[in-house]
Amino acid sequence: MAISAPGRAVVARGAGAGHRGGFRAGPKTHWQCLIPIETKRDKAPDATAARVGLISRIAGIKLEKAPDTVAEGQWGQIYPIDIVEWAAWNRPVARPLRINLAGAWYHVMSRGNGGEPIFRGDADRHRFLGLLSEMPERFSLEVHAFVLMDNHYHVLVRCREANLSHAIRWLQTSYAGRFNWAHGRRGHVFQGRFKSVLLLEEDRLDEVGRYLHLNPVRIAGLGLGKEDQRKARVLGCADPGRELVSRRIATLRDYRWSSWRLYSGSDPMVPWLCRERLQGGCGGRTLKERRRALQAFTEEPIRQGVLESPWERLVAGMILGDEAEARRVLGRAGGNRKEQTAVRRIEAGTRPSWAEMVEATEGILGCRWDELVRRHGDWGRDGLLAVSTRHLGWRLSEVVSMEPGVSYAAAAQGIRRFWKRAADRREMSAFAKALVARMSTV
Repeated sequence: MAISAPGRAVVARGAGAGHRGGFRAGPKTHWQCLIPIETKRDKAPDATAARVGLISRIAGIKLEKAPDTVAEGQWGQIYPIDIVEWAAWNRPVARPLRINLAGAWYHVMSRGNGGEPIFRGDADRHRFLGLLSEMPERFSLEVHAFVLMDNHYHVLVRCREANLSHAIRWLQTSYAGRFNWAHGRRGHVFQGRFKSVLLLEEDRLDEVGRYLHLNPVRIAGLGLGKEDQRKARVLGCADPGRELVSRRIATLRDYRWSSWRLYSGSDPMVPWLCRERLQGGCGGRTLKERRRALQAFTEEPIRQGVLESPWERLVAGMILGDEAEARRVLGRAGGNRKEQTAVRRIEAGTRPSWAEMVEATEGILGCRWDELVRRHGDWGRDGLLAVSTRHLGWRLSEVVSMEPGVSYAAAAQGIRRFWKRAADRREMSAFAKALVARMSTV
């Protein structure tokens, strides 16, 4: 391809003979908009001006004038390189909704680009912790917990000012520059933008801190991987045995790159880590008693083999707390509904409460809820569990928590049994439709 301006070939490269235009992937994995303009160079300016509207619609951009630079393909096609470059690098990118509040608690996590490691050795981890240690003074925030895994990190912070986005952007940008310099590489280090969860309920902080600190043992080799946890919820958890429990606890206590060793007293405390809130959340009057209580609270799940996730009841995927208060916060945050799923979830409305679903079930079936639960072989309770989890926005773990006498495994079996029988029994399918209809008017 002949390029009429030097240094622009990277944008138009790949437009070979007979290319018909449209979107195609370029050598740097971004998308290019290559539009054939005309087959004769002397007609290129007029033809380019005539096709500006078409190019604008396809590229999704607004152009005020025709470009000055064109490229000629093997068969004489003319391509507007200025438009291609502008479209490739300036197309709008969807941004997650950010809620920056003063005095708020956040769990922050980010992964390596394409699942690649963000820490290749101890030197990288020291660089990251060095930057993390500067954040309290630079941004007036508190670091309460952290864990560095090979391809991602977690931190628990409290922002005194409404500047979470600015603080984490500085952390990741600064670390990415040092990481690339140290390893002689270019390009992105982190995958997209960081994820954050706003924690509205401070009494859940202990649970979030435990989830963060248990990351090093949440692996398949210790029987605590994702697949292991899914099986444990449905089938129950077998006794892991003394040897496996000892390996789990040893892995947790020996892992050097989390704040757990600082909380447990294995390593000396660093001045930039705020430990008072998490260390005092489990009781105890003296430091030794508080450490012992926190250790028992943190290690209890790995002794039992079931790691409960605090994220089961997230509102719009980004707030942990009371649903009504969370939606008020989200409503004040604004946002773009076309780009941000959290905004669309808000506009979709609030899901029905458990009490409202029980009342509707009683009305449809003409029987009190306690009688439905006691009646042997009745499908009423299974029907409510099935409809609430499939159509009404409830998670299975949530509905199980509302029915103390039902285990996770029993609820899962009941739901499968209901939908299988509803395919052949008209009264069961009619109940499901009626319950969804009633809840749509709540």
